[in-house]
Amino acid sequence: MVSCSEITHACLQARQLLAQSPIREIRRLRVEETESGLILRGVVSRYYFKQLAQERVRLVCQRAGCDIINQIHVRQTQLRGRTPHRGIGLREGN
Repeated sequence: MVSCSEITHACLQARQLLAQSPIREIRRLRVEETESGLILRGVVSRYYFKQLAQERVRLVCQRAGCDIINQIHVRQTQLRGRTPHRGIGLREGN
C-alpha cells in the first residue's frame, strides 16, 4: 500500500506538471488525492487533451506506486455548418 505522504507528494508533482502545460485547458484541470492515488477532474474540448493530461500524470503515479482515476470530461462541440450524417460541407438542396 502507498503511504499518504507518497500520494501527497505525487499530487503536488502532478499539479505542478499540469500547471506547466502550454495548453490552458490542461492547466485548469484539478488533481485530488484518494487513499490509493489521484483523481484527475475537469473539462477539456478534445479527447487528445484528456490523454495528454493523463500521460503527464501517469509517470508521477507510476513512480509513487499509486493509481490514476481519470474523470476528465470531453465537452461535446457542435460542428459549425456541417451535418456529419450527410457529409462535410453539404447543405440542404445541394
